[in-house]
Amino acid sequence: MSKKTFGLLVLLTLAGLVACATPTLAPTPAPTLAALTSVPTVAAPTVAPTAAPTGPITVTILHTNDMHGAFEGEKLKGGDGTTFEFGGVANAMGTIARLKKEVGGNALTVDVGDFFVGSFASNRDQGKTMVAAMNVIGYDALALGNHDFDQGQDVLKARAAEAKFPFLAANLMEEATGKAPAWVKPYIVKQIAGVRFGVIGTTYPSSVIIKASGIKGLKFLSDVDAVKQVLPEVKPQADLIVVVAHQGTDYIQSLAEVPGVDVIVSGHNHVSLQQPKVIGSTIVVQAGAKAQYVGRLDLKIDPTTKKILDYTKNNENVSAVSTKAQTPPQVSDMIGQVVADARAAMNRPIGETLTDLMRQYTFDGRTTGEYPLANLIVDAMLAANQAGDRPADLAMHNQGGIRADLPKGPITYGKLYEVVPMDNVLTALDMTGADIKAVLEVAVSCPRVQTTVAGMSFTYDCSKPSGSRVSNLKVRGEPMDLQKVYRVETIDYLAGGGDGQTAFTKGKNPVYGDPVVDVVAAYVTKHSPLNLKVEGRIVEAK
Repeated sequence: MSKKTFGLLVLLTLAGLVACATPTLAPTPAPTLAALTSVPTVAAPTVAPTAAPTGPITVTILHTNDMHGAFEGEKLKGGDGTTFEFGGVANAMGTIARLKKEVGGNALTVDVGDFFVGSFASNRDQGKTMVAAMNVIGYDALALGNHDFDQGQDVLKARAAEAKFPFLAANLMEEATGKAPAWVKPYIVKQIAGVRFGVIGTTYPSSVIIKASGIKGLKFLSDVDAVKQVLPEVKPQADLIVVVAHQGTDYIQSLAEVPGVDVIVSGHNHVSLQQPKVIGSTIVVQAGAKAQYVGRLDLKIDPTTKKILDYTKNNENVSAVSTKAQTPPQVSDMIGQVVADARAAMNRPIGETLTDLMRQYTFDGRTTGEYPLANLIVDAMLAANQAGDRPADLAMHNQGGIRADLPKGPITYGKLYEVVPMDNVLTALDMTGADIKAVLEVAVSCPRVQTTVAGMSFTYDCSKPSGSRVSNLKVRGEPMDLQKVYRVETIDYLAGGGDGQTAFTKGKNPVYGDPVVDVVAAYVTKHSPLNLKVEGRIVEAK
């Protein structure tokens, strides 16, 4: 072979090698402001692919909601006799850590709010340990829940400053400026495996169920309107839209019908959806409450169109159990410390009950009507006599604020705190009989009665139209005078119009007292052993 021929062959071979080389990748677009302000999860470094994906991309959304600072799970025994713990923040964090390893880092991790208020240890800690644990695990975002405002905006601002992930609430603004508070973002954009996720957060859209003291100066928009307003800004930056909404699955329909929303991660009503709910083309998921489950939504995505091809159909919620959790020691240690610090106060005995004090439920699982445990709480509020310059005539407490039962036997402060965990304080108001009746009419949402009373009684009739169901009202055994002004003991949450009880906001001369849990604790100690019964305070017409 001549040198000329040999040289030609070499040149042809080199040309072929160049033709087979990996094609040059298109330049990465300039980052948007949202991308610059988003907080990425710390993950193992990825290596750029040498060729375009040949099959669907799988990205996993890991989600929690309504953890309520539940540091300790429920201790159970398996069929083989071994004990394990179900739920609890440490096990939920460990479950997320395990699932992140399984999916190789292709995960978007979000929480849907009500993350720290609800347990004695977490309330006492003001959510510091919850944020620290979520930082270690690598959450990407958190949508604020209604109870996240319970300890005031200063506490929330401090937690937002400590968090390595943003607090989201697209429907929250300052009344004075008309803009979002500086410590809240409406959305983030995060790229995972080449797919851009626009994550929009919304808090509960009605401020009437939030403590007035916690939201002073803030305005809550409709979550639907807020998402519609922000979508035109997010869509050009994102391939898929995920709305993280502190809104119960029973009210999510309108939000799911907003064009362009691909996934809704919901919360608030503590529902565990084992099978995702599909509304139109929107996938809706929710992972129960009290850190018992971690939601795992696997999305199969077309690498070219970036459209969802398939998703998890069954067993979307993964039980957070100690036997499978891979909790980082740092998280276990910090939670163990805050629980130990609170345990001495929680284990302090305050009295005993001779009978089980259990909540009473309707068919749909809501507490309702008169029952001994509810009577205990309002009796203690009325007896506390923290009403100012004269004793109160009656007391009222909402059923939704009674969160646990008291079994027969010794009562500890910690057990009582589980019953009334929301840090409400006793509040006395002057109210007319007409306004008191208006409160009861709202509370009677048949078949439920969403209030409990002391110092008074009434009859309700579900066969009558809403607003005309309450009759036979008596205060201290005497017929109520609708024109008379009565001194009413309630809680600051209701006094501010919580639960839609706007009639409370007409009350005059407010006096604020001690935390309700301390008021009830003192009453339990004074009156133990308790032997409570139903007394005919709330009677259904036959």
